[in-house]
Amino acid sequence: MDTPMTGKEKLAKLIADPSSPLVIRGELFVTPKVLAEVGCHQTPAEMVDFFSSIGADLCFYNWTESSEPSDFHEMMELCYKNGLGFGVTIDGPFERLAQTGDLFSLLQDIGTNASALGNRIADKVEEFEKDLKAIETFQQGPMVICEDIAYDHGLYFSPAIFRESLLPVYQRVMTDPLLDGALWGWHSDGNLSAILPDLVKLGIRFFSLETECVDLVKFKRHYRDQVTLIAGLPTAWLVEEGWEDEERLPWTEEIGPLVNEGGLILSSSCGIYDAHSLQQLKKIYRALEAQPPPFDEPPGP
Repeated sequence: MDTPMTGKEKLAKLIADPSSPLVIRGELFVTPKVLAEVGCHQTPAEMVDFFSSIGADLCFYNWTESSEPSDFHEMMELCYKNGLGFGVTIDGPFERLAQTGDLFSLLQDIGTNASALGNRIADKVEEFEKDLKAIETFQQGPMVICEDIAYDHGLYFSPAIFRESLLPVYQRVMTDPLLDGALWGWHSDGNLSAILPDLVKLGIRFFSLETECVDLVKFKRHYRDQVTLIAGLPTAWLVEEGWEDEERLPWTEEIGPLVNEGGLILSSSCGIYDAHSLQQLKKIYRALEAQPPPFDEPPGP
């Protein structure tokens, strides 16, 4: 009998061959509140134990202003020792500014002055670039820039403002010799259809996008091996009350087409914000283990 692939091996295979018919279990973000409720104090060792306990193949280190490179490297080493893949998320300049509570006034400014975004994020760009250089070269997993810049009807500002103020920042860090070879990813909630071609052209490969706002199958089929999705779990699957069947994954008609396009890191896009959603995530992981891919294509209409 073949030995099952470890999460580390699955991620390495997906990176080398984006067409691999794999599903990698890896939640992008679990809130500190939920981690505390399950007794995880967010040390590298406890984070790795937590992700192992829920059946994940992949851990993400959430880089914040209080992060230390030593913790990052310790968690990476522990993941590899335990057979887990490893990735990192880091807030981009817009996200950092929005978290100061200044989002509403920022959007008002942008409405009257197209250059306002570039002016207001200057300090946050400096912080962002400093943090990336602290991480330095990381080539074994996705490095996901997190920027919530949209809602279900589109961007908070025009695509032109995005291209003028944020896209050059990403281009600069992605060509920095200290970050050479990084596997770049990008996350935002909302409908991002207007700028996804810009991000793919820039060289971003991993995309964490909302199933409810972006046609993920269409996006993947258009760009094929140029993109890998960190997505696939609608919020409804995590908040619904009635599902108890852990032996069969009941959503293959929705996950299947994503897998069949070649490779998927199965994750929510908005994160895990309560204990119930965490329990639902664990059930989904167990069901996926009981009924792994390949999945049959769903029947036609």
